[in-house]
This record gives sequence, C-alpha cells and structure tokens, in this order.
Amino acid sequence: MSKDRISASVDPEVSAYLSQNSINTSGLINELVKHEMTGGSNDNALINLRITQIEREMDDLRKKLDNRQDELEYLESLKEDRETEQEEILQQAADTLEYWQLTEDSNPVHFWADRAEMDVEAFLTEMRGRIDE
Repeated sequence: MSKDRISASVDPEVSAYLSQNSINTSGLINELVKHEMTGGSNDNALINLRITQIEREMDDLRKKLDNRQDELEYLESLKEDRETEQEEILQQAADTLEYWQLTEDSNPVHFWADRAEMDVEAFLTEMRGRIDE
C-alpha cells in the first residue's frame, strides 16, 4: 500500500511530543484521522494505540535506566580500583619514607605524591599521620 507524504503545522508542545523516539508519528496521525473520519467512534482503537505508545515509552525508559545502571556500576568499580591503587601507593610510601623526609621540598615526597595523584600538602598530611617521628 502506497503512502502519501504530507506536512502539517503543529503547536510546539505537540512537536516536542511527536519527536520522541517512542512515538510512531505516522501511525498516530493515521489512527487519529481515521478515528475522526468515522465520526469519533471506536474509542477502543485510540485507547489501544495509547496503551501501545505508553508501553514503548516505558521500554525506552527501561533501556535508558539499564544503560545508566551499567555506567554507574562501571564508574563505581573504576573509583574503587583507583582508591585501592592509591592506598597501595600510600602504604608503599609510608614503608619507604622516613619522618625527617616529610618536607615540601623533598624529592621523594614529590615522587610519591605524584604517584598517589595527590598534591604535596595532602600527601604530607597523610604521611605525617602514618609515619612515626
């Protein structure tokens, strides 16, 4: 069956609604016009069409939610891995450094602070809490 292409002007909120991925614009227009052509009878067809649209919207939302959940789990895992790696580096630094080396101009402090991806001040504070005088 061939289809005719038409264009129509609609209100902005209608345009926004029709631009959703879950909306079959052509199907919706066909159903609404057929409904209008029959004098508004067969309300069940419109109800069924709306049910189908809502189900599609819900499926799209579930997919988006699943994608967000996967992204969140990945980022949480990445954060945990980095925190574990940083803790290992800090422990290595604490095992290696002596308290007298804990100054802002110390090359070993800069080396370990860079490895731990910390600024020197924060690194020194951390090490002073871990290393005994």
